[in-house]
Amino acid sequence: FLILIFITNVKSIKSSSVVVIGHRGASGYLPEHTLSAKALAYGQGVDYIEQDVVLSKDNVPIVIHDIYLDEISNVASQYPTRNRSDGRFYAIDFTVAEIKTLRASERFSHQTGKPIYPKRFPLNQSIFHLVTLVEELEFITGLNKANIDNNKQVGVYVEIKEPSYHRNENRSNFSEIVLDILRKYNYTKRTDKIFLQCFDLEELQRIRLQLQSDLKLVGLLPDNKHRSIYSKTDYTYWRSDVGIEDMSTFVDGIGPHYSLLYEQGNTLEPSKLYNDVRKNNLFIHPYTFRNDADLKPFATFDVIVQGVARPLVIGHRGTAYLPELTLASQSMAYAYGADIIEIDVCLSRDNQLIVIHDIYLDGVSNVAEIFPNRNHSNGFHYVIDFDLAELRRLSIRERFIPFNGTQVFPLRFPSNTNISFHLSTLNETIELLLGLNRATRQRRQLLIEIKKPEYHFKYNKSISSIVLATLNAYNLIQPTDPVILQTFHIEELMHIRRNLGSKLRLFALMTWNRINESSSDYDFYRSEEGIRNLSNIVQALAPNHEFVVNYDSNGTILGVTNLTKWAHQYGLAVYPYTFRQDLFPGKSFEQLIAYFWDTVKVDGFITDHPNVILEYLQREMTLTNFTTINPNSSSSRFVLSIMILIFNIIVMSKKFIGPY
Repeated sequence: FLILIFITNVKSIKSSSVVVIGHRGASGYLPEHTLSAKALAYGQGVDYIEQDVVLSKDNVPIVIHDIYLDEISNVASQYPTRNRSDGRFYAIDFTVAEIKTLRASERFSHQTGKPIYPKRFPLNQSIFHLVTLVEELEFITGLNKANIDNNKQVGVYVEIKEPSYHRNENRSNFSEIVLDILRKYNYTKRTDKIFLQCFDLEELQRIRLQLQSDLKLVGLLPDNKHRSIYSKTDYTYWRSDVGIEDMSTFVDGIGPHYSLLYEQGNTLEPSKLYNDVRKNNLFIHPYTFRNDADLKPFATFDVIVQGVARPLVIGHRGTAYLPELTLASQSMAYAYGADIIEIDVCLSRDNQLIVIHDIYLDGVSNVAEIFPNRNHSNGFHYVIDFDLAELRRLSIRERFIPFNGTQVFPLRFPSNTNISFHLSTLNETIELLLGLNRATRQRRQLLIEIKKPEYHFKYNKSISSIVLATLNAYNLIQPTDPVILQTFHIEELMHIRRNLGSKLRLFALMTWNRINESSSDYDFYRSEEGIRNLSNIVQALAPNHEFVVNYDSNGTILGVTNLTKWAHQYGLAVYPYTFRQDLFPGKSFEQLIAYFWDTVKVDGFITDHPNVILEYLQREMTLTNFTTINPNSSSSRFVLSIMILIFNIIVMSKKFIGPY
């Protein structure tokens, strides 16, 4: 786990706060402008998340960096005849419905097919989609609402892409469309947490003077060689002292390429542009600082990591801040620093491993609307009755009570949002984890719960065999690999170890016999004899936290049971579940964590709120891990003083966390 503190000399600027802007999300780690990349950026602690927008054929703003689709999606294979005479596939030639059918990916060359950044997330791994501006605004609004206990309010940083191009396509009202949407989400004035940016300075002037927008406007300034072929903007004029003074009448700040801020050569003296901007009291948001690119001559990023022993933190179904088990929720758990991400898998009718907590679909999806006549006599729609193609049609929501619609956790992400989250397969989740591990150079792990093996056996399906075959395809077979299996059916764990011959680490989940989760006798397996027997099969116990301590009828802890003592006696770790902050208001949640850590001495926590527990553990252990920017000269300190970072997320931890 790593906390980053950006240390910078801010004496030469008016604001003492450094603003961190997630460039296309956490695009250094996940495919740019996908909701997963945005969730990762949010979890990594950015202040603002950037959205580039272009119009679709039906005039819907789409969040995408280019006017083309062919370097971040499979459009060429999906719609092979829809390119223009130049061979390119333009977003404006496709409807939103068509764009939604595309699979987004890490950026690649449309000519060679090779990735632009080879060490980032692998091409064509997992599954990602493009989103609309409305969906992204609702996504960030929902995250801010769900994260209100931590006083986290992330802003948006919207770029209107290529207005001249859109005018050529008879879309001269592009900015009006964007402003209308922003207005609907209460982004209307300078004090709102939003910046609106554009490379077309004349369009920004029109937005301020003609359209009367009161938003904070940022004039983007490229160097001449990177000017768009559609742009008519004279950057030589706008970069002059007269141009900067003119610009200051309608913008609040500039966003120049960072190379424009210092004199070229071996020194790092402030450029004339910088001095002119400061004279006119404009802020400076230079772009783009990438950890996998050469930032010379003025900046490097040193990552100082000091490993400190602490309990493991396991993100239960991802995090509480997004609909459970979605790829976005898993990405957020990763960003928050969860050592292990916990998921559940069930089988579909066509033997696909679906990442979902229940064997039925009704508590997290719109299945009753899409397939109204496919329920059983009890009213439930079961995963095993649908094939993958049908399950792809469902929208996933924050958990709600089936047939009632009431949100189970009312202060979490709104269940009535228009954002379309989707189910993922185990393959896609594995590829997400492995891709993130590769992109971040970390070693996070995946804890896979095999749901109800006995239930699946009634349908002549050996879910454990299918899980192991899937893992084997990714060469995840050894106890040192970043994958762990768990299930409530203890005898199935014995079958996995003895009959299926798996060497992977196994955790034994435990609940009450009366729950009928499986035929296993949990009363026996919680006894000393039962734990001793389990120690020959599994590496850890994952009991309900009420089996680890005794509570009275009011929920007050009376003392510690023998379970943890016996488990440690026989060499087993203990990871109780499920620690939810929204069930323990105020400081009581931290008091609960403190008791389980200090008194019970558990080995980790399975939690919906990994960020909260990690922050508490870090605070208690007074971690001093931080990142410094270490300038070598007074002139480089000057440049650092104006660095309000637009970046591809430079968080990186080299600590390998886990029992192996």
